Amino acid sequence: MYRDQLDATLHRIQRIRDELAEREALLTPLLLEHVPAELRERLEQSKGESAREADDLESAQAVDRALEVHSALLDELFAIAPDIEGSINVIPDEVCPDDAAAARGLPGMPVLPTLGLVSPPDDWDRAQRLFPRLVAEIDPKAEMLDPPKAYVIDCLVRFEGMPVAIRMQPDRIDGNYSGEIAIAVATRVRSVTPKLEVRPLAFIHAITTTLRIHKDRRFGDDAFDDRFLVLGDEGFAKRVLVRSARAALLRIADFDVPSAKISDGAARITWRYDITLPPLRAAMRVLHHVRGLDTTVSLLQG
Repeated sequence: MYRDQLDATLHRIQRIRDELAEREALLTPLLLEHVPAELRERLEQSKGESAREADDLESAQAVDRALEVHSALLDELFAIAPDIEGSINVIPDEVCPDDAAAARGLPGMPVLPTLGLVSPPDDWDRAQRLFPRLVAEIDPKAEMLDPPKAYVIDCLVRFEGMPVAIRMQPDRIDGNYSGEIAIAVATRVRSVTPKLEVRPLAFIHAITTTLRIHKDRRFGDDAFDDRFLVLGDEGFAKRVLVRSARAALLRIADFDVPSAKISDGAARITWRYDITLPPLRAAMRVLHHVRGLDTTVSLLQG
């Protein structure tokens, strides 16, 4: 028996706090990121109120009520966690042309054309005629889309069941059009897939990497390591850049060292010059491998 009601309430508060601490230890930061904003705000408010000091019966009863509210909100959170987890682990079965836009991802080398472009590259007419035949080799049912602006050609294809957006457009270097044509391909991956970037290894990158100013990932593959800068989590990079994927990127690099980027739920590859079937198929194989990786996450510990 407790001496008075205050002692009994304080004991109850401590017991509930211990129980809630065990439940909160199961939560991951990723779950809290994906919780509806209103519920997250209510959880933060109830947690703050339930953590207050109680030095008299009135304040102890207020904390006790706040703990009840916080417990109920945790019940609500645990109830919706499976649905949230299911939604973020889904790989979308659709892709849009803009997923292939600006895929090059190099500082000073955007791919998107602007109204400043007065005339197309010299071989644009040839590329424009070739492009539909090229993508038809990948998918006879390729869907050619209405161009969103001048000198941009978009299409949607399926490659071994994978939805892919392909964009052809003039390339730009340091804000000026290079006179070359760029191809970008993209597919969707899980929104929680880790970020990874593969860039052409420039001379300055080689110097900064040697001086340990710029850390990248090495694979013990001289042909690949001498041509690419890889930025991202080492474990994930090794899962993405298996031997077959490295070989495919090197196939594209026969004409132009490509750029690849995984971010924001999309995987993209871009290169220039070589508007032929082999590099396009090589890029598709890399995307297919990336899309097939198990990047599912659990939103609860244990």
